[in-house]
Amino acid sequence: MIAGYITKLGSQNLVLASILDVESLQLVAGDYRAYKNIEDIDPLIPEMAKKLSEAVRRDARGLPGLSVPPFETGSGASEGDAQVLAQILAISVANGTKYAVLPRTDNLEKVLDEHRRQRGGETDQERVRRLGSGTNAQYVLAGSVIKMGALNRFTADILDIEDGSFIDGYSERYSAFTEGVDLAPKLAASLNGATVAVSGARPGSGGAPSGFVLVPPGTFSVGSNNGDRYERPIHQVTISQGFSMSDHEVTQKEWTEIMGTNPSNFKGDTLPVGYVSWYDALEYCNRRSVKEGLTPVYSGSGDYITCNFKTNGYRLPTEAEWEWAAKGGGKEFMVYEYSGSNNVDAVAWYGGNSGGRSHPVGQKQPNSLGIYDMSGNVWEWCWDWYGGYSSGS
Repeated sequence: MIAGYITKLGSQNLVLASILDVESLQLVAGDYRAYKNIEDIDPLIPEMAKKLSEAVRRDARGLPGLSVPPFETGSGASEGDAQVLAQILAISVANGTKYAVLPRTDNLEKVLDEHRRQRGGETDQERVRRLGSGTNAQYVLAGSVIKMGALNRFTADILDIEDGSFIDGYSERYSAFTEGVDLAPKLAASLNGATVAVSGARPGSGGAPSGFVLVPPGTFSVGSNNGDRYERPIHQVTISQGFSMSDHEVTQKEWTEIMGTNPSNFKGDTLPVGYVSWYDALEYCNRRSVKEGLTPVYSGSGDYITCNFKTNGYRLPTEAEWEWAAKGGGKEFMVYEYSGSNNVDAVAWYGGNSGGRSHPVGQKQPNSLGIYDMSGNVWEWCWDWYGGYSSGS
């Protein structure tokens, strides 16, 4: 069954559409689009229909159930906006491949009234169980929208219904509700990688998916006045937003599962993939995004390829992001010559110890973020074209 409606988020008009399983009323897939005038909706319908038809092919049976109760609202925040954000986030999570999003059996007003009445005198465990009541869910997606002056904070946590324990979470602040729409896919991308039940692996560091670490924002110096000409001049670079980064080089097993071929010279599932072009790396990112139900980042061809940083798919780091991550994201106690140490043998495979070949990922010491092989083993691609540095920040 397709359920659709038009609504508002702040001053922005939105049209939402969801596919529900008639038997279980599970949210199978969905889409949402912004529009200015009512006549703008008509051209959006074919795009939405295509996305719904692609998403509904994924089978969510056997995935852990996730209940999405109404979001909490803090002082000054709009309850209506909070519930629209909750619905958008539920759609984004349902379009992924980690959770089966289950419905509430009560109507929204009844649940909200009960939520207000019970909020004060219950334990965290009782609260989580109540939020998940009426479903067969294993987890609850508990969210909140809080207004602090001109800024809003949009937060979502995945909690285990059985014991109320925290599984994973994500939080962002934003100044306009229109930005909240863009944040929902980011939240979903993080939360879709969070469940322990699917993979059996530990959740990633700091809210990042398993196998990834969260690199915080920060400002640092790039370049050197003592090295090669292309390293000059030293200049300040600011990473304004944190990002998740794989804690290891892409392995041949990971590459082959997506691309179907293995171009590497030295073969082995746990060895890093080698002999791939920049274009190959972009194609891998897009294909992996599609396979995992995320929105691809790259489009175009040849010299005219664009990167949409607002989507939730995989991408290459920028040069600045790569260097910031290699330097430990501000968590190193000192500036090391190599990523994580001044002792190259501790952190890197290189000409002096590698035997002239690549080695399995993650065998050397990681840097302070927990990322391996940022120095040594194989070369790594970044998004940027090669070019000279500017002296400006």
